[in-house]
Amino acid sequence: MPNIKFSYLYRDGGNYKKFDSVVFPNPDNRNLSEIESLIRSKLIDETWFYADEWRVPELFLEIFH
Repeated sequence: MPNIKFSYLYRDGGNYKKFDSVVFPNPDNRNLSEIESLIRSKLIDETWFYADEWRVPELFLEIFH
């Protein structure tokens, strides 16, 4: 598998959501289940992460006045 697509979302307190994805190279052709296990092991409570620490774009919702 030459590339890996990582899809994620931002959800605010009002349950509004914004989705995005990033494509990463997979030069070692790692198995998808191996990559998924590695990602899950690095998540906070197996669910959350800080976008800046993972070097993916931070997602925010537009502010309405």
